Amino acid sequence: MEIEKQKILDTNNSYHQNYERQTIHSSTNELNRLYQVAHRAKDSDNYEEAAKYYRMIHQEDPNSWEACFYSLYFATMDKDIIDFAYEASKINDNTQSVLKLLKDSTTDEEVLNSCLTEITNRLIKIGELFFDVAVENYNLHSKTKNAANKRADDVIAAGQIGYTLGDTIVNLFGKNRFDELVVKAWSHGINCNIRCSSFLFWKVSGNYYSTQNQIANSYRDKMNFLKPYTKNGTKLVKSISNKKRKAKIKNARMKKYLFPVSFIVIFVIGIIIFHENYVYTDYWIEEEIIIACAIGVLAIILLAYYLITKRINKKNNG
Repeated sequence: MEIEKQKILDTNNSYHQNYERQTIHSSTNELNRLYQVAHRAKDSDNYEEAAKYYRMIHQEDPNSWEACFYSLYFATMDKDIIDFAYEASKINDNTQSVLKLLKDSTTDEEVLNSCLTEITNRLIKIGELFFDVAVENYNLHSKTKNAANKRADDVIAAGQIGYTLGDTIVNLFGKNRFDELVVKAWSHGINCNIRCSSFLFWKVSGNYYSTQNQIANSYRDKMNFLKPYTKNGTKLVKSISNKKRKAKIKNARMKKYLFPVSFIVIFVIGIIIFHENYVYTDYWIEEEIIIACAIGVLAIILLAYYLITKRINKKNNG
């Protein structure tokens, strides 16, 4: 009897083990199939299908960085976005989760670099899309103060995607490992600042202009301390600094010459109209005297303008 009982128990155990193996094997095959379909959708930029299958993979394998990242990325790319700041905050939270999963999944430096490069390129792409559409929306709603403030928040959020990505890479993987990707990510945020720093709404909307410049400058300082410095990173930092410097010089020149040039053009047009409509008297010199007096007044106005401008600049520079 004991022998028969043991045979029955062994048979049951063998059945359960075989069932578990078949279940695991079936689940593995299904997961592999889902990955294949998801990869095809990703490669063909089929956002709807890619989001669908990566969500299914994420349910089956919640520790997959790829499923965690692409399920949100493609879902975001596939829908009409109204609140860019909210969507950007979701992406930033997801970025931190994704990079933690990636760090836990492998220690292979080459694989890490390849995956981080893919993530960086995708996030910068979506950040650029957010920025462009947010600026277009601002142009449509800039006459309404509250709407202008809201759209300015959207533009800031687009740059924050790059800042968050670079910060997360440094925090999780340390400095001097993926510096080139960190520079590329931070540069996206700085470039958003450069591209919108001359917009009127930064000045209209409170302290946005000065605050965003301070944030951009803080990330420039961080980039300067990254070591060892990649050649591309160095070029990128110099390029950004040069762009910012050139933009400031260009704006300063425009402000300096806009008033006098406009004033002179209007003056010349006025003289031409005056000359064409002047009624001559016996004293032919009358017109020349009037024009000479007008030129004298113009010279005094321009001189006063430059003296006042010089005094203001001197005061601002301390």
